[in-house]
Amino acid sequence: MSIAGGIQYSMIGDAQTEGTPAGTVLANFNDNTATAIGIRIGYQF
Repeated sequence: MSIAGGIQYSMIGDAQTEGTPAGTVLANFNDNTATAIGIRIGYQF
């Protein structure tokens, strides 16, 4: 049996969403970050 895990932290930064017509700013996002957590459990027989 094996167990593995991990954590990843990413600093994405700033982003803008655009709508129609092109160039129309819908929202501004500042200082975006993301955190991902994972675990893997394996069993061999």
